Amino acid sequence: MNKVELIFNNEKVFVIGYLTFDNIEKTIFFFEDKTKNMNMIEIDLKNLYNSNSSVLLFIINCIRYSMKTKKKIQFLNVSEMLLELSKVYNLHDIINEKIKKE
Repeated sequence: MNKVELIFNNEKVFVIGYLTFDNIEKTIFFFEDKTKNMNMIEIDLKNLYNSNSSVLLFIINCIRYSMKTKKKIQFLNVSEMLLELSKVYNLHDIINEKIKKE
């Protein structure tokens, strides 16, 4: 599996895998930082996006796509992450509309 390079909180990390629960409201991403330590970040969009599972599915699909194509993506917060990931699919208008509604 390819690693996806991300800038998260001003530190370069690599996504090396992810685990999604059945309810598609929480996803744990496994990160490897510059010291090669394994880190985890749990993304729970239930509170942020009113259980809009399509947003999380979009993120998961973008990261899956990025892992296959080795495209670099970076973000500092969830809204910025959605905007950056949307560039992969050229879906700026759709994502901007989702963010405006939230």
